[in-house]
Amino acid sequence: MELTEEQKKVISKRLKEAASQYDGAKQSIDADVQKLGSKIDLLPQFVEDTDAEFERLTSITSKDMSFLVFASTLQVARQLITSHLKERISDKESAKKTPFHTDEHSNRLTRKYYASKTEIVNNPVPFDAIRKSDVVKSTSNPKLNGFNHRYTAIGHDPMLGLIFGTANIMTKTITVSSGKLVLKTYHVGSTIATNGFGQYKVDTLTNQASTSLMFKHICTRLQSEGKDGWEALLYAFGKELVHLLSDVRTAKSLPLPIVSAISPDASRILNICGIDSLSAATLTIDMLVSKMIDSAIAYMHSWCYNPETDGPIETYLVRTKNIVYYSNLISIASTTIQTLFRAYMGDASSISKFDFGGAISSWKVIWSTPFIISNMKSEYICNKTINYIRE
Repeated sequence: MELTEEQKKVISKRLKEAASQYDGAKQSIDADVQKLGSKIDLLPQFVEDTDAEFERLTSITSKDMSFLVFASTLQVARQLITSHLKERISDKESAKKTPFHTDEHSNRLTRKYYASKTEIVNNPVPFDAIRKSDVVKSTSNPKLNGFNHRYTAIGHDPMLGLIFGTANIMTKTITVSSGKLVLKTYHVGSTIATNGFGQYKVDTLTNQASTSLMFKHICTRLQSEGKDGWEALLYAFGKELVHLLSDVRTAKSLPLPIVSAISPDASRILNICGIDSLSAATLTIDMLVSKMIDSAIAYMHSWCYNPETDGPIETYLVRTKNIVYYSNLISIASTTIQTLFRAYMGDASSISKFDFGGAISSWKVIWSTPFIISNMKSEYICNKTINYIRE
């Protein structure tokens, strides 16, 4: 079919328009490619400038320095306080410093599985008894003496003692461990002893009792005596808490929870190595308080963010990380210097006062912070580069 002149003119016009649009698009693409090529040529310099910008925005300012000094002061103060708590004192001195601790004398009545409220208050805890009657010596004769009674008598266990120690106090008994979770209970009574000053009464294991009957008698007492029975239980529980608090800072301290029930010998060996309730408690306290200080400083620093003067929030968070990082470095240096100084001055127990709990927390921060900041820096440069190319 032959085209008319009019149709040929329309087709020719459209072809010219298409060619013109193609030339315009080609020129625009060529211009964009040229512009992108120039940006790519300048990309290394842009990345270098962005890196320098990041370092400038994340450098410590005077405001950050005040937070760093405050954080470091808190960490050092914590070390000084807990190092004082780590000092071990004599039994008598610890008893005097323990709230609600009173003078005690053995004067127990003969009623089995029953201690009156007066007996509970005025008598020493029965699981401190180490003397044994001839009846006990000739039968089971538990391995109980002044050197191992804290690792053998379950009343001294920081956890199990809250149950068994309270029950012992309320029933005038002592529950001892033979290892492998084997527990035996004995009645404790007052017997006459003599020394160079005359006669006096002491707690003595009189004969074997039953652990199950001990708890059964407590339940019966609570049911039959009502309020008085519950008051006796409260007195016994309070006495147990006071006794544990008075023992924890002494030279032998208290065993680690549960260990004595499994193996009294292992518990004693751990104590000789300095691993006991006092060291575990101070280690935990140091870790928790150190972490709390880090979190508090980071939170307080975030409150002080001012977008007009502090730059992007991303770089401000890096400054927060740096404050916590350097304060932990100072904390590690501080406890190391203190320990070395004590050792130089002749303190043989200086290593026991080292801030192990705080050091664990600090080393975790010191190890992880550079990786976290590196990732934040990479993300910052990457986002800046993407925006630079898209413009």
